[in-house]
Amino acid sequence: MAMTFPGEQVRPTFRLIATPLVGAFAGAVFGVASLAMLGLLVDGPGGFPYVWDAFALVGVAGCTLGAIAFPVVSWGMLRHVPLSRVIAETGVGTLLGAIAGSFASGLNPLGGLFGALLGFGAGAAQLRFRRRPATALLRSPSAV
Repeated sequence: MAMTFPGEQVRPTFRLIATPLVGAFAGAVFGVASLAMLGLLVDGPGGFPYVWDAFALVGVAGCTLGAIAFPVVSWGMLRHVPLSRVIAETGVGTLLGAIAGSFASGLNPLGGLFGALLGFGAGAAQLRFRRRPATALLRSPSAV
């Protein structure tokens, strides 16, 4: 019978709890950052502070979607990629997608949300295809 240490059982439980929380925080931060950048691009510096409720709404939407999408992507298709890299690259994709979606839809909030989801998916897909798991490298046919 194999001996198990207490830390071996805590780590998967910690990851199970921490990953949705990290996704929720990152989703809220990148959502608010995208709205702030959009406001800066549209109204210029100091021209967008009158809609604080919009920042709260975007933060809640980003928090909710991040808590759902981040664990699914990080556990499902990007298990081999460090979480910090997943957060950074999907976050940049989300930010750029939200801004592009907002401009493409004529500053419609749903266009920004759809663009953010597409940007998140594009960031996850490029990570998946650029960073292959180590087992896929071992299975590749040799040149000899």
